[in-house]
Amino acid sequence: MVSVLVVDDYAVLRRLITEYLNTCSDFQVVGEAKNGLEAIEAVKLTTPQVVIMDVRMPALDGINATRAIKERWPEVEVITYSGDQTPDVAWEAQAAGAIVHLTKPLNLEDLAAKIRELIAVRA
Repeated sequence: MVSVLVVDDYAVLRRLITEYLNTCSDFQVVGEAKNGLEAIEAVKLTTPQVVIMDVRMPALDGINATRAIKERWPEVEVITYSGDQTPDVAWEAQAAGAIVHLTKPLNLEDLAAKIRELIAVRA
């Protein structure tokens, strides 16, 4: 079972991702956060294998939160996503430590497949 933390300031999207992943027998959502600061605290408390994080959020954005998470917990994989489809955003996310960067609208089946690929490579 893959433990996942879902981070997005938009509650409806956060809940949608959480509910979808919880329908998959190989995922367990261990927490949710609405900004990067909460994400860092949630990683500390729940130690997920994977964090799924929006890039644009208040308080602390997903790029800086990814950097902080990877510095403290390098074993935690971060998948970022954004509605901004410019290459600069993907580059910034990956430079911060994101293993994958996706663009909105998210296809939840593709997201689940990316997580499975990521975990299979790590195993």
